[in-house]
Amino acid sequence: MHAAIDLSNPETAKKLDDLAAYFLVPADVHPEDLLFSFFAMRTPGVAALDSYFSTGWGDANAITIAVKTLLPEVERPRVLEFAAGFGRVTRNFRNVAPHFDFRMSDIHAPAVKFAHDVLHVDGFKSEPRPEFVPIEQDAYDFIFALSFFSHAPDALFADWLCLLCSALRPGGVLLFTTHGEASMKKFDHLAKLYSPSTGFGYGLATDQPDIEGESYGTMVVDFDYAVRKIRKTRADIIGYRSTAWWGHQDEWVLRRSAK
Repeated sequence: MHAAIDLSNPETAKKLDDLAAYFLVPADVHPEDLLFSFFAMRTPGVAALDSYFSTGWGDANAITIAVKTLLPEVERPRVLEFAAGFGRVTRNFRNVAPHFDFRMSDIHAPAVKFAHDVLHVDGFKSEPRPEFVPIEQDAYDFIFALSFFSHAPDALFADWLCLLCSALRPGGVLLFTTHGEASMKKFDHLAKLYSPSTGFGYGLATDQPDIEGESYGTMVVDFDYAVRKIRKTRADIIGYRSTAWWGHQDEWVLRRSAK
């Protein structure tokens, strides 16, 4: 583990400015950005900044390719990043995909404000339970949720899927990731959570200490579990890739029925 980075340090500020110029994004990092803290605690010095900005750029490009590939006929797709955090990925879309009508959402009000005021991206605040989320229905061409369903508990897993699918226009696409079998092989703490009899494992420990564990913890699921939950939605599976994200999380791609 490494010490947290002092964002006010002149060396850090210079590095942030250099990265912002290279990736054509704002240099600001919010002090409450827990994902940035995750990078900083695991990578020494300013190298954490390289990882934070470069992976955000890479993930935004991967999403852009997915949108163009899966929705080639949509000239200006309306795209939502759900559970976007403080903008590791969000900050890149004004440059990477300026033709997107792009929005974000996060459960933290400061994250939504930061996106609006600093990253110049509009969004809305989410809630701990899907039934209270003020999301437009039949509104989006593409929604993606990176490492959100790796935290959603069993009791809410299908409800979150149904909510996001209902926010898609008919023919729209949802892309999300899960902790699957590869994640269990890579991380012992995930393997210890898993129960073959249920197809999932859930722990109350989380990287978001301000959210109750009953709503957001650590979730691992097998293939059949995810399929069972997806069948509760109005969407069909059109893609699945094991270890597609960050070397261990699985990618699921659904298309909402035209009916």
